Amino acid sequence: MKLRIVSAALAAIVAAAGVLSFAGDGTHRAGSVADDTVAALELHLSGIVTSAMAQAASHRLLIDVHSEKGLACTACHGEAAFSEPVEEAKCIACHGTYAELAVKTPQQPNPHQSHMGELACATCHNIHKQSVSHCDDCHSFGMQVP
Repeated sequence: MKLRIVSAALAAIVAAAGVLSFAGDGTHRAGSVADDTVAALELHLSGIVTSAMAQAASHRLLIDVHSEKGLACTACHGEAAFSEPVEEAKCIACHGTYAELAVKTPQQPNPHQSHMGELACATCHNIHKQSVSHCDDCHSFGMQVP
């Protein structure tokens, strides 16, 4: 959501700078302050947009991943109010138990074989906001959590 807001704001700035570079008769004002502004914006925005897109690609929200696989909100929420948390059994039904996930998870240390026991999936995996590594609250593993 934040990426969409930032992208929209950046697009508005670029559009406004482009409008400023035209004279009232529709001709382009070469060498104007607006030209310098547009050039500076293009330079800075190219880096910002590239960085934002790379970050977005590596930190996609799980709601998008589930939607791309054709899953509707009701697949997890059922008929309950969407403000209610999803039951852990829904996660396990599709993704497997902790023991099954530990076998499927190649990284070491294996977050699904935690010394904290079987934590709720939502401790790390967030569907509607960025997921977090609960392990990294105490450790420095640098785990990337989908």
